[in-house]
Amino acid sequence: YYAQHQLEQLDPRDTPMSALERIAGRASTQEVRSFLGGFGFIGDRAFEVIEPFSGGEKARLALALLVWQAPNLLLLDEPTNHLDLEMRESLASALQPFEGALVVVSHDRSLIEMVCDGFWRVHAGQVAPFDGDLEDYRRALTDERRAANALNKPADAAKVAPVVVEKIMPKAAASLDKRLKKRVEEIEHRLSTLVHGLQALDAELADPALYQNPDPAPAQAKTRQREALAAEHLALEQEWLSLHD
Repeated sequence: YYAQHQLEQLDPRDTPMSALERIAGRASTQEVRSFLGGFGFIGDRAFEVIEPFSGGEKARLALALLVWQAPNLLLLDEPTNHLDLEMRESLASALQPFEGALVVVSHDRSLIEMVCDGFWRVHAGQVAPFDGDLEDYRRALTDERRAANALNKPADAAKVAPVVVEKIMPKAAASLDKRLKKRVEEIEHRLSTLVHGLQALDAELADPALYQNPDPAPAQAKTRQREALAAEHLALEQEWLSLHD
């Protein structure tokens, strides 16, 4: 199981090499170094004490220690929160050959699409497989909403509603539908803006020059900024889905 609290389980006196060698068994030093290199710990960085490492580096190390053990079931809870674009790609590459069961909870669509073979929908107290990708799911929700609206026309209510209400309800329903549609459009516009912002930050976080700065503050600030945008993106996406239920 991988979640952000695992960073607290790292021994700050360790180096990436010593932490991995502790669980690496008979693996050679070169095998350990090559594996760590895939998670961004290259050259002398693999031998440095991890206490002053950034949150992103510690997250990568915690994940590397987990992936090395190749468990039968791997649960990933928002694994890319502290990872830059390059490391997210490394994570996906490390997970693709994984032969065990993999359950991913993530707002990172690209990661999900790269490593997940199937999707399951949890809805109305039921869990069922979904045949399609994330875009198919969004389209399916839109189709469901349209079908529900078509079945719930004001004419149906007229059968039981008084005449005076008959004149009011269509306007109220239309007004409500208009507000919901406007909110959906607002969310979709903001989601598009957030995606562009996340992509821009990912590009900045993927620049090696950012981590060559002896002052970790700029990288940490960009990481926090990305986390904030990602959290907003997740909340809006959940609201978008709820409006289509």
